[in-house]
Amino acid sequence: VSVLGIIVFVAIQLMRVNSLSNAVPAPTNNSYGVGAILPLFSLILLLMAISAIRKDDKLVKSVDRLR
Repeated sequence: VSVLGIIVFVAIQLMRVNSLSNAVPAPTNNSYGVGAILPLFSLILLLMAISAIRKDDKLVKSVDRLR
């Protein structure tokens, strides 16, 4: 659910920036800035956490089989 939420958030922000750049006169800077990188960084860390949790679950299940 978190991954989907981050993807939706990034898509909404991209649409807002593009619509704002079309509405504002030309001298403005159409830069996305650091704020656009942070959700993507969050997405990468979330995917890394999910993979680590899956590995831990597999390890716990293998130890339970040994008992």
